[in-house]
Amino acid sequence: MNTSLVCVVVSVACAAACFGQQAQTFAGFSPVPTITAGAAIPDDSLQYVFLGPTIRDVTLSYPRGLASGTRSGLRQTYKLRMLNQVAPTVSTAVTANADGSYDYTYTVQNDATAVDPIRVWSIAMPAVNAVSSAHHSVWSVTAEAAPGNAAARADSVSMTPVVFAAWRSSNGSAIGPGKTLSEVHITSPYSPGFTILYARSAEDYAVPPDVPQEVRDQLDALRAPEWRDRAILVIGPRFPKEWGREFVAGDFSAGIARLVKDGQLSADSKFVSSIVSRLDAIAKLAGGVTSVGDVLSLAGSAKELDIAHALAISLP
Repeated sequence: MNTSLVCVVVSVACAAACFGQQAQTFAGFSPVPTITAGAAIPDDSLQYVFLGPTIRDVTLSYPRGLASGTRSGLRQTYKLRMLNQVAPTVSTAVTANADGSYDYTYTVQNDATAVDPIRVWSIAMPAVNAVSSAHHSVWSVTAEAAPGNAAARADSVSMTPVVFAAWRSSNGSAIGPGKTLSEVHITSPYSPGFTILYARSAEDYAVPPDVPQEVRDQLDALRAPEWRDRAILVIGPRFPKEWGREFVAGDFSAGIARLVKDGQLSADSKFVSSIVSRLDAIAKLAGGVTSVGDVLSLAGSAKELDIAHALAISLP
């Protein structure tokens, strides 16, 4: 369906200094205590939310009297499923239009190794005006402003997400393990670079209705996107036309380094080693190097080809 993006504020956290640093499922230590199978929680504990006993679980445990304002009674315990047990892989086709805009066509697959289907996924955008239009025949899109950006100016560009193009199925369908969603379209005035795709299995944790607000508030720590969602680097709208080649090259180099660190690209690849060397030279204005064109033909894997195509557009 054709959809105009309307901004609404959502409670998601912007947790890192740049897109590349955000693209990881677990960023550092758990924001809540962890527990192991069979562990006893002290009756007087003021902590009610725990990660565990497996990486797929969130445990809620609190005194039953908490709902009435006391901490008396036996502990009530619930186990919730983490929402990041999905495994998205993405390919992006980008077309430069005569009017200076760019068409992005996404194919989103949930790998067969995933535990759960993908029901909500979003792409981080660097500015309010980064999406001119977006559509899919079944899935609909909403622009969800990052915290602190509800009043962001349309011409303001940030290194961290300003808005999320969030997709949900209009008929309740999902991307099951081993299944693919194709022909998702975004048009943008921003040329391609690295951004983040977030994916999760449900809108929110399946919290039983009788859980007290004090417990729900502690659960907010696990609603930060690096814990709630699975996050991966993808190609998407990134650079306004006025940004210099040096910055574009440096940003691509940082994204490739992140993909190597995460095991999604090989440092031994001829394309990776050659393109990083060339990008770093452009970023440092070394030796008058201004082009990456002769290196792009070394791309081999699907991910390398996506990167090469984006570079051909953003660093012609």
